[in-house]
Amino acid sequence: MLRSCASLCACLLLLEVVTAYPEISGSCYGMITDSHHPNNAKTLDGGFKIVLSPITSNGTYKSATLSINSTGYGNFKGFLFKSYDLLNGGGLGEFSSLPPYTAVLDSCPGKAAVTHYSEEAYFNKDKPLRFTIQWPSNKELGFQAFLVESTNTWYELRSSTNGDYLPDDITKPPREGPFTVRLNQSKWVVGPLVFYGPILLIVIGAILSHLTNGPGKFGGFMHRKLFSKELGLPEWYHSESLTSPGFWVRLATMDVAQSFIEMTWGEMLTYLLLMASQIASLIVWIVMLSDEQSKYFHYKDHVHPYDAVVARAFGRLLQYNLALTLFLPTRHSLWPSLIGISFERLIKYHRIVSRVTFVVMIIHLILMSAQYGFLQMFTVTDTLWGFGNLFGMLAGIGMLLIVLFALEPVRRSAYDLFMAVHLLAFPVLVLAVLHATDTVVHLIPPLALFVFDFLLRMYQWMINVKVQEVKVYDEDVVNLKIVCPAVAERLWNKGARAIGSFVSIACSDISANPSALHPFSVSGFLRERSKEQEMSQMADGTLEGMDLGSKPVGIQVHIKSMGPKTWTQRLLEAAKNKGSDIRVRLEGPYGHMSLKLAEFQHVLMIAGGIGITPMMPVLEMALSPERRKSELPALRSLRLIWIVQSSAHLLWFQELLEHAFMQTQMMSTDFQLKLHLYVTQKSQVLVKIPFTLGRPQLSELIRIAAQESMGDKAALLCGPTGLTREASARASENGFSVHVETFRL
Repeated sequence: MLRSCASLCACLLLLEVVTAYPEISGSCYGMITDSHHPNNAKTLDGGFKIVLSPITSNGTYKSATLSINSTGYGNFKGFLFKSYDLLNGGGLGEFSSLPPYTAVLDSCPGKAAVTHYSEEAYFNKDKPLRFTIQWPSNKELGFQAFLVESTNTWYELRSSTNGDYLPDDITKPPREGPFTVRLNQSKWVVGPLVFYGPILLIVIGAILSHLTNGPGKFGGFMHRKLFSKELGLPEWYHSESLTSPGFWVRLATMDVAQSFIEMTWGEMLTYLLLMASQIASLIVWIVMLSDEQSKYFHYKDHVHPYDAVVARAFGRLLQYNLALTLFLPTRHSLWPSLIGISFERLIKYHRIVSRVTFVVMIIHLILMSAQYGFLQMFTVTDTLWGFGNLFGMLAGIGMLLIVLFALEPVRRSAYDLFMAVHLLAFPVLVLAVLHATDTVVHLIPPLALFVFDFLLRMYQWMINVKVQEVKVYDEDVVNLKIVCPAVAERLWNKGARAIGSFVSIACSDISANPSALHPFSVSGFLRERSKEQEMSQMADGTLEGMDLGSKPVGIQVHIKSMGPKTWTQRLLEAAKNKGSDIRVRLEGPYGHMSLKLAEFQHVLMIAGGIGITPMMPVLEMALSPERRKSELPALRSLRLIWIVQSSAHLLWFQELLEHAFMQTQMMSTDFQLKLHLYVTQKSQVLVKIPFTLGRPQLSELIRIAAQESMGDKAALLCGPTGLTREASARASENGFSVHVETFRL
């Protein structure tokens, strides 16, 4: 079928083609030669010319009859005729005496354009196009006509009332700039406002929650779970085995069921507002684009750009979500101080928005392919709004790779590979901009934040740190004591807010990749010991008068091997071979707990295995009377439940635990410390730390802790998923505010 020029113009409007001279440089006022289809015309004018009858004037207005005549036997079925002020290119002139099947294009500025709306509008030598135009007497007009013979053949004519012409840089539309607003109409700002409005509400709510994050306050309520009682899922669902159906169900559903069960009120409102922003923005774009569609006429059997309204609306939504995805994962950003959500917890929302972005991208691709054909998605066309669909396809393939390598099985077993593939995000962004150049407008704010974050990280990389001591326990856990005064001072000054912090560690002895950084909880401070303290060390290995109130010079981390060929296993082997000569680099510290422990009177800590590491700084702080009173002024009791497989695991923190048991005998009446250590399997390793052999009755221990804790109480949990799931449910049932530490970024 033949193509009308108006349909091409509609395409331009849809794709925001407007720059310095919006009245003439494109959009509904012109054709962009090869932007949509290649032009097969053998001559520029096709043998047509604009003929102007003698001009008459009444003093105020001039008028004349315009016609497009053919010097040969050519014909055209579609046309767009526009008139403009010869001085500045602005639309000017009023049309009348229009032939059948033609109409003024009233959506264009000045209504100074005429087009057809039917295949019956057939013009040739015997049936020329003719109409009347009127304009102010003190002006001279320029004319530009686009005649469409067929889908791939059209012509361009120019004329004027005095024989002059505007230069090509005005009459020819320049490439669309990234900051262009379609037709300079403010209504197109509605789309992003509708999307970011609910996002702004999320930020405001998070700020209020952060400022009132305490027991009995708004923030405390927002951290409470949606369901006070556990909604159990079958055991097979939680299986970690790659051969189990539960693992693949969780993978396919993105673990929606468990996330819903563990959802807090704050998370529920966040998800609802995020969903509202997606739906509302999509509806608004469909309505706005459909409204533009209704203003233009096109052949019923010809593929028209506005037939893809829904597809292009999803394209707009994709731009917004891509920007939102980039806002979340920066380590040194305003989010922790502004809304109290630390980096490792923002990663969860980064994953959610990334998945939404990926789904929107797939829908956009499917709808565009259905409209134009899948093979058209691989074309390169130099248009005013971008450089073709191929770049969008390549960006989509890059996004697919990022999503696949970010799946939990890959992320856990090949973390370095996961991080390396994530670097594809940068070429993906470049390809997205090449596909639709105005995407760069949405990307500038998050990329600026990203660059700022990267510069701060580079500064941290230049700070020298030194491993003072290395200990390897039970062939699967290594304890690194790292001298790093700057990091230690930051943690010390943060006080209780530093509890739950982690550092990212790179080791040049096992990987030359500077991006191979792995996160580990800070498990304690490193302090200088005086000669008197060294001499006072008792024969059984404990340190008499352990000074936990002095400022530290470094930190400790305990790292458990995740299995053969993993980065953690290579680190453990390097630590055994090199000892304190092992070379490491730190980033951080990052993160903090979601609860303000300073406002709670009673704290219950439940840990399983290596999950004890973020709990030990709490124990350290509680064992120092000065630090406890300054940083945890409301604290009246601290109870630790630690479950390990072997008694050898207790040696990870032997010195601190022995000191803690000694202090339990000397605690003042205003503070109580209780330790419950459970070893589930018999071991040949002898330790002097009291423990109970067997598994605890967790629900009973939590119930007793709740009964003995009159006042505001918090539960800190970290360990295997099954343990934290059960403990979280029981603690919530017994009135605890719950914080679950996450192992995985």
